Amino acid sequence: MTRAISLDLAAANIQRSRDHGLQSYTAWRKFCNLPPDDINDFDDLRHHIRDEQTRQTLRDVYKHVDNIDVWVGGILEDNLPGAKVGPLFRCLIIKQLKALRDGDR
Repeated sequence: MTRAISLDLAAANIQRSRDHGLQSYTAWRKFCNLPPDDINDFDDLRHHIRDEQTRQTLRDVYKHVDNIDVWVGGILEDNLPGAKVGPLFRCLIIKQLKALRDGDR
């Protein structure tokens, strides 16, 4: 007998980051030296997540910007010109690829 299991990739990614104790979206932005480094409220995200309704939903769900999960914040950022990701994921992908390239051979 087989059972149908429904997997939600977004929920799995959020849970995985929490299970591994990853820091918040704002902490990773600071790690990448992305401006502004002083994101204190949801209005400070307006240059990176331009859609007001999206910021309002984040406010309703997370209550404080430092609670935003890294995957959620990264996926919601506006894409960079000519790219499929925003500034945070660009930074993290570049850092990871450089670490893989330069790592112990």
